[in-house]
Amino acid sequence: MSSHRRDFLRQAGLMLSSAAVLPSLARATEAPRPRTAPKALVHILLQGGMDAILTTDPKERRELNPDIDLPYAPEDIRTVGATRVGPLFKVLEPWVPRLAILNGVQCSTVSHLTGVQQAKEMRRTYPRARSLGLAGTLGTLRPLGAPLAQTVFEPLHGPFPLTPSAGRTLNLPWSEMPGRDRDVLFKLSRLARERPRRALVQEVLESQLGVAGGEPMQVARDLLARMPLEPLPELEKILPPGPDSYARDFVLDEWAHVFRDILFMVRHDLCNAFYVSGPFPRWDTHQWNLKVQGQNMGVFGPALAWFLKALETQTDVATGRPLSEQVGIVFSSELGRFPVKNEYEGKDHFPELPVVLLGPGLRPGVYGETDKRMQGQPISLRTGRPSSGAKDVVPTIDDVGATVLSWFGVEDLAAVGYLGERLDFLLA
Repeated sequence: MSSHRRDFLRQAGLMLSSAAVLPSLARATEAPRPRTAPKALVHILLQGGMDAILTTDPKERRELNPDIDLPYAPEDIRTVGATRVGPLFKVLEPWVPRLAILNGVQCSTVSHLTGVQQAKEMRRTYPRARSLGLAGTLGTLRPLGAPLAQTVFEPLHGPFPLTPSAGRTLNLPWSEMPGRDRDVLFKLSRLARERPRRALVQEVLESQLGVAGGEPMQVARDLLARMPLEPLPELEKILPPGPDSYARDFVLDEWAHVFRDILFMVRHDLCNAFYVSGPFPRWDTHQWNLKVQGQNMGVFGPALAWFLKALETQTDVATGRPLSEQVGIVFSSELGRFPVKNEYEGKDHFPELPVVLLGPGLRPGVYGETDKRMQGQPISLRTGRPSSGAKDVVPTIDDVGATVLSWFGVEDLAAVGYLGERLDFLLA
C-alpha cells in the first residue's frame, strides 16, 4: 500500500470515531419533521462568556440597580421593529427580526470546564463517558441518509481540546494556519475528483470493514462515495484587511474556513448536525470587558453575518431550495458575565446566559425576563414572559436542549436523556 493511502487511512481512523452509538438512541423515536423545521443544525459555542447587556439584553439606567455596569447611552441600543438588542449586535441588524432570543437562562456553573461540556450538551446532566453532545444526539437520530451524524469543529490545542465522541462523527480541528486546506474533508474532496485513486481507496476501505474497529472505515467509505465532483470553494475573505488587524483577520479566516465547510456539507447532504467551538476562549473578559467584548463581536458578528448571507444565496443541490430555509442555528456561551465590574474594568463569571436561535420553524422575538440585577426571573412556559402564575419557571439550558430537539421533530426526549421542559413559545 502506498504511503499516501496509508496516511489517508490513518487520518480517517483518527478523525472518525469508532465508539458505538448510544443504545438509548436506537430506542428514541423521531416524529416526521415539520415542513417548516430545518434539516441541519449548527450549534455554536462562544467560549468564555458573551455579555448579555451588550448584546441580547440591553437596559437603560432606570431599569438597573446603580452598581450594575451600563457602558453606553440609551441611543446606542439598537431597536429593530419590536426587538431591542445591545450595541454590539449592530452588525446583525438585518437578521434581528428573525432571531429568537432567550435571556436569563440558568447554566448553574461558573466553571469553564463544566460549562463547556454542559453547553455542548445543552443539558446539565449527561452520561459523561458516552456523550454525543446536542448536535451528535440529533445527528444520530436523523434518518440514515447523510453519511455523517455530526461534524465537530474544535481547537486541536488549547485549554479545551478535542474530546472523544461516539457515532458517525467527523472531527475537524480549527486550522493552525488560516487559508491552508489540510483537513480530511479537503483531502476527501480532492480525492473524489481523481477517479482512479477514488476507486482504489474505496476498495481498500471495503477491505477494512471486517476488522475490529472498522466503523471509521465504513464512515470514510460512505463519505467518499457521497462526495461530489464539485471541489470545495476557495476561501473567501469575510472582510477586507484593515490596518493593524492581524489578529482579527487571522480569526476571520478561521471562521471562513469553518463556515465554508458547513455550507459545502449541507449543500451536498453530507452531514446534518454541526458543533462549532470557538478557537479559544476570548470572551472570558476578567479585564477590560467592554473593549475585549467589542473585539470579540467585531470578529464573530461579521463572520456570522457572512454565513447568514451565504445561507440566503446558496441552495441545496438536491432540491434547489435556499439553505436559509433548511438550517437552524443556535449560539451561546457556556456561562455569562457578572453584571458588576471588578477592579480591572472586567467582569467575572455568572451562572446565567443568553441563547440565540435562528431558522425556520421559530417564533422570532425576545423572551425571558431579567431584573434590575440582570438575574433571570420566572416566565411562563407558554408565552416566554412573566405571568405571575404558579407554574412560571426560570428557564435552564436543559429546557433549551429539549426545545431544540423538539424543533427538529424528536418526540421521545427522555429516551435520549433530555429531561427539560419544551419552551413552546419558541416554536412556530
